[in-house]
Order: sequence, then structure tokens, then C-alpha cells
Amino acid sequence: MKPAKYREIRDGGRGFALVATLSLMVLLTILAVGLLSLSAVSLRSSAQGSAQADARANAKLALMIAIGELQKEMGPDMRVSAEAAIFDQNPETAAPDGVAQPRWLASYDSWGNWLNAEYAPLGKSSLSIGATYTPKRERMFRRWLLSMPLGSGSNANAVDSLGGWDDSNSVVLVGDGSLGKDFALSQPEQITRAYLTRVGAKGRNAWWISPQNHKAIIDRAKSPRTLAVDEWQASQGDTAEVGVGALSGLGALDTNALIGEKLISYDTLRAAQLDGVKVQSHFFDLTNRSRGVLASVRTGHLRKDLSLLFEKDNSTLPAPYKYTAGMGPEPSIRPMSPDLLSKAPKVTNRHFASWTNMRHFYRMYRNNSDATSPGAGVSTGASGALQWSGSQPYSDVQIPLLYRDRTKVGQWLGDNAYHRLPVLAKLTFIYSLMSERVNAASTTDLRYRLYLVYTPV
Repeated sequence: MKPAKYREIRDGGRGFALVATLSLMVLLTILAVGLLSLSAVSLRSSAQGSAQADARANAKLALMIAIGELQKEMGPDMRVSAEAAIFDQNPETAAPDGVAQPRWLASYDSWGNWLNAEYAPLGKSSLSIGATYTPKRERMFRRWLLSMPLGSGSNANAVDSLGGWDDSNSVVLVGDGSLGKDFALSQPEQITRAYLTRVGAKGRNAWWISPQNHKAIIDRAKSPRTLAVDEWQASQGDTAEVGVGALSGLGALDTNALIGEKLISYDTLRAAQLDGVKVQSHFFDLTNRSRGVLASVRTGHLRKDLSLLFEKDNSTLPAPYKYTAGMGPEPSIRPMSPDLLSKAPKVTNRHFASWTNMRHFYRMYRNNSDATSPGAGVSTGASGALQWSGSQPYSDVQIPLLYRDRTKVGQWLGDNAYHRLPVLAKLTFIYSLMSERVNAASTTDLRYRLYLVYTPV
């Protein structure tokens, strides 16, 4: 038999195994609870990520719809756009009256014919230009450029009231986050809503188009003038400035000419030494992405640079622009309405709008000119080029026979000469009130004569 002390040690070993087993079970329980919690967190995170992915997909769909509608409505050059603010019922007040959403953008058909002729926009009946000047010009109205309830997008009156629109079926796209809380509170009509459209079984989206072409370009504020005088004059508007710096809180644009170059986005205005609150209040007024296309909204044609055409001599000009002696009226820069050509007396000579006159005016910078004279005793020079008097430039002007000899009205059919007559661009008068005594020598006769004086400037 072993000593008693060995039996006690052996009995203590049995108790240690039980404690170790219980510890392992607690550890496994903690591990299981931790894994379960981690799994729950992962599931919630996955669900949240899925919801965010759905939201991003719906937002991208709304963006694609907006771009598609913009291309459809404003892609053709014979379209014009206007904000609902033009429906203002009382122009005397600052806020647009009678318009629930003044920042909605509408697309319109432009007039595509002569003003004295009828015209039928695509899909619409023929009408006269006078018949289009109805309230909100509904006969030329196309649609509102935002998400709307089905069938209401082409209703011009939908902007008058938002009856039935609330947080359950519409969403604020421009609110105090963009406008600033103070501005949004003082002008609640500027808060812009769009209707929520159902996407699939559980998603919704909304879109609204902002007219960037209606805003002032912030990066065209005052910038350093590094061009020489001649280069500045020849820049043809590429160095144009806008008076954004005159707005309250934006004066740094004028005092620091380098800020304009840093305004790569609208949001950078807030960090460009400008008043952030004032910047927000001009959300609908300022942009850095305004671009335009030079096009005729009547014909839809793009406008072209005529410099290369006008550099050609008359003998090498293409037929539509070339004038030859005896051909009659000069080629016109704007064709005349057939209705006018058929009326008596006919208006056949419109030399202020002829290609020939425009070309000679363009070529005035040259030392020589191919402008000719109609005959001896009639010409007044018709050089068509600038000359120097010693102190200032001048140009000989061909006065048409039509204006110089009233007995030969209608006989002058045009000539290849420069005959640009003065055009009145501006006429300014100062209106003053003046009074004088009827009888200055009398002490009892207090009658006065009142005069309204027109002083030309």
C-alpha cells in the first residue's frame, strides 16, 4: 500500500480536470457569442451596403434620365429654355408671386418662320406669331425639365401650385444645405422640389435640371491683364469679365485678381476669401461651367466665323457671296420673306445686310480694297479701306444713288462698293425742369412758367 500523502495528491488531480473543462466551455461560449455578434454585424453591414448600392443605382438612373431628357428637349438648336420665375404675377415685388416653384426649368419651341408668316412647330397646328403670345406662352411650351407625376410634365400650369406634393411623394433637391438656412427661411419659394418616381418594387428617385447657361461665370471675374493693347483688342471676347465682384460678400474677386483662376468648382468659392453665406445665397446665380453654342434658334444652323471667307478677293468668292456688275441686288446676309417680295412696291435693296457690304467693312484694315465705283461722276471714292488723316482714321463712303438723287428712286440696284452709312446706336437726353417768373419786375405777380428741357448728350 502507498503512503497516504500520495493518495491525497492523486485525489487533488481529479478536481483540476473539472476546473479546466469548465474554463474551456466558458471560453468556447464566449467565442461562440463573439462569432454570433460578428455575424450579426456583418449581416447588418451587408444589408446597409446593399441599400446604399440600390440608392446609388437609383440616383445614377435618375441622372441618366435627366441627361436623356435634356438632350431630347434642348438638343435641337431650335429650342429655348426659361425658368418658371418669368410667370411672376407681380414684377414690382422681389419674390415671384403666383409661382410655387420659380426655379423649375421649362423647354419651349422657338419660332421657325418669318414673323409675318404662319408656322407649325413639330406635332402642333399652324398658327401666327401673335397667337403665341398667350399667358405662359402655352402654345410653344414643351415640358418641365424635372421628374413629375405621369402626364403633368407638359402642363404649363403645374408650377402654380404644389397641391398634393409632400414628403411622402416628393423630395427637396435644393434646400438649406445648398442655399443656407437664413436664405432658405427668408425665401422659401427658392426651395426646389421634384416628384419621386417609383423604381422597381421598393426604390424611388427624382431629378431636376438646373440652367447653368442662365448664370454668371465665376471664373470670368477680374483676372490679371497680361495681354498687350493690340492683343487685348484682338481677343474677341476671350478675356471678357463679369461683375461678380460687385455682389455683396464677393468683393475679394475684384481686389485679388488671382482668385478667379482658382475657382475650379462652385464649392471653391467658399474657400476663396469670400463670404460663404453670401455664396450660398447665390446658388441660382453663379456657376463655373456655363458654356454656349452660337446657333440660330430660328433655323437651327450653327453660326460660323466668316474671317477666311472675307479674306478672299471678289473674284474668288463662292457664288452665293459674290457680286458681279449688273447682277442687281447684292447677295443678302438675310434672305427676305417671300411675302414681302411679292408685295408692291417691292423691297429689293437691303444693302445694310448684304454680304458685299459686310465683306468690305471687314477688309477696311487692308491698305488696298477691291471695292469698285459705279461710274464717273457718281463715286465718292468707295475705297473700302481705312485711311489716315494724320490724327485719326477715316474711310470714304459710297452714298447710294437711291439716296442722293430722289428723281431716280428705285433705279439703283447695288454696286460692289463700301457704303456703310451711320447707324444710330444710342441717343441720350437729359430731361430737366426749369421755371421763370412771368413778370420778374413785379412784386405782386407770382406766376411762373414751367419748362421741360430736353438736352441732347
